[in-house]
Amino acid sequence: MQLTWYGTAGFRIETAGQAVLIDPYLTRSAAARPHLAIGPADVRSADAIFVSHGHFDHALDVPQIASQPRATVYCSATTARTLARHGLDRRQIRVVTPGARFDLGAITAQCFAASHVRFDLRLIAVTLKRALPQIPALIRPVLTWPAGPVLAWRFTMTEEDDRIVQHMGSAGCTREELARLQDERQPDVLMVPLQGHTRICQIAARIVARLAPRLVIPHHHDDSIPPITHRVDIEQFVDAVEHLTPPVELKQLPMGTPVTV
Repeated sequence: MQLTWYGTAGFRIETAGQAVLIDPYLTRSAAARPHLAIGPADVRSADAIFVSHGHFDHALDVPQIASQPRATVYCSATTARTLARHGLDRRQIRVVTPGARFDLGAITAQCFAASHVRFDLRLIAVTLKRALPQIPALIRPVLTWPAGPVLAWRFTMTEEDDRIVQHMGSAGCTREELARLQDERQPDVLMVPLQGHTRICQIAARIVARLAPRLVIPHHHDDSIPPITHRVDIEQFVDAVEHLTPPVELKQLPMGTPVTV
């Protein structure tokens, strides 16, 4: 299985000749860090695109990427309406609700209810102070790309001993939502986001401890929309994972480079 991290919460998963994309957002400014050498037009074809929620840093590039060539997009009803308004052919959209499963052949996808992380007051204050001059320019994309229901996607690699990859687009899962994920089989790979809260490292570490994957891949800690975002120091998260029992392997992926897992 090959994984490619596109920055923010965006990934490409390839196995047995099939490929799916999750939250592919590659429209980054020159100031974004780390630098990503490719854009939406450079993304190779995929069999399907899965969207965790409708915020622009998760869904903005989906209409363009889905058209080259045509790929089916799986998302909530709210995100479906947003994508259609931004040019995606409605015939390419599959509206999903938690519990739905989709068999693509070498990959089976299942969606679960999730929640968006709640921005804390300290983070909001620091962000406003840093980014105040650019806030007016972001009002339109924020308003025209609403989050809608948040979905956590689970992928089973049927050609690789049913290996499970669990993707989370935001770290706001409630106890009940995490319990539903925990009731399923332990994930082999957990993609956990680290953005949106002053204590995000502790929040993400608790999620890892609860789901107990074999491998955790942190994401969304990059500075993708400066100065609104910032590059998160995840050393506290790394240290917390290193001390978990049973042990969990942690791998930080280079941006834009396929990695065999």
